[in-house]
Amino acid sequence: MIYLKIKNLIYFFLLVILPIDWFAPTGNLFRELGAKPAVFVLFCLMPFFIMRVIYHKNIKVPSWLVMNIFLMLLLGVASFFMSYLVKDVGEGYFKPPLMQFIFQLGMFGSFYLLLLLLIDFFHRNNEDFKIVLRMFPMAAFFHFSIFLLESQGLLDDSSGWLLNFRVDGGLIERPTGLFSEPSYYGFFAAIYGAPLLLMKPFRKWYFRVLGVTLIVSAVMINAKSIFPVLFFQLLYLAITSNGSRVSFYKIFIYSGLSFAVFIYFLSQNTVSVYENMSVAYRLGANLLAFNAAIDNYFLGVGFGQFHYYFLYQYAPDFLLISQEVQPMFSPDSLTRASTFNVYLRYLVELGLGGVVLFILILYSAAKISWKSKSHIAQLSGFGVFGCIGFMFTQDSYFYPQLLFYLAILFGLIQMKKNGT
Repeated sequence: MIYLKIKNLIYFFLLVILPIDWFAPTGNLFRELGAKPAVFVLFCLMPFFIMRVIYHKNIKVPSWLVMNIFLMLLLGVASFFMSYLVKDVGEGYFKPPLMQFIFQLGMFGSFYLLLLLLIDFFHRNNEDFKIVLRMFPMAAFFHFSIFLLESQGLLDDSSGWLLNFRVDGGLIERPTGLFSEPSYYGFFAAIYGAPLLLMKPFRKWYFRVLGVTLIVSAVMINAKSIFPVLFFQLLYLAITSNGSRVSFYKIFIYSGLSFAVFIYFLSQNTVSVYENMSVAYRLGANLLAFNAAIDNYFLGVGFGQFHYYFLYQYAPDFLLISQEVQPMFSPDSLTRASTFNVYLRYLVELGLGGVVLFILILYSAAKISWKSKSHIAQLSGFGVFGCIGFMFTQDSYFYPQLLFYLAILFGLIQMKKNGT
């Protein structure tokens, strides 16, 4: 009984920290490795998962996935040496190319090593899936409670413990709870809100209300990132529809909600590159990355090397309008240049082969989710499709949410293969 309570608390804690994007004590000390607290926690737990594998004397993971990861590593390393040794890029930069390569290779490798370890863990601990489903709405309510208290002025982000969740102590004018900015709150709201609104295990009226409230609250703080997440979750809902009346109603309601969100953002000029500098920066960085990829013949430039290709010669004109982006063109920049799009980062750093291999992993997981009838597969399907949408706006190699849901789905298929 005590053991079960401890496991409940562990999964509640994990589901709470998974979407959090910044925690100052670990972020300031370990930078990208510690920025997302879930990344730091999972990294620290890696020895535990490795010891489990040693204890069982084998690891149950899909062999094709291992080969896929190996090929991506090979592409990233080979393209780096081609770029670094042949083109001699990054000379005079504050961040040395070799150090960037080593650190980003470490982030990439840690993500995929943990993915393999967690697949094996979930394959051997499938009873934990019930705990995940039970703790999921509690974690969502916990996050919304913090957001609500802040929005009502009962929690102050200018001082106290909430300041730990603001990047470098920076303040924003809108409530975001335990997230550093509205975009991350929007991602959380859709990832947690959609299952609560649409899944059978959460059919109680208060779960439905919480799901709608999460999505509406994200729209009210102008969290634009919620739109691509909603769009891909709607796509997942359409794919998994069995043609029943209930499925039709779910698609109708969710598509109506998604359309209303899109119209609202259009009315606020949040998708114009000339009216919104944040949009100009992000879309401009997307185009810059694509132009750099073309200039390198889609062969890739190596892990962490996009930073040295963030150059005026690749930039579209409207990107230069944003003052926020100007420091990124300087070799003295302390911040890693971002593509604001994971798929473009794979394309520019690992080449065309790298992005195809990455999409193959996502497709394989998605296929498992829409073919399986289990509730945990459906929850993970909403999670993976939501991450697919969100990754059009972010470019880290290590996404805790994606890691968690991919591990569950591949763990499910491994259970089926081994008859467990």
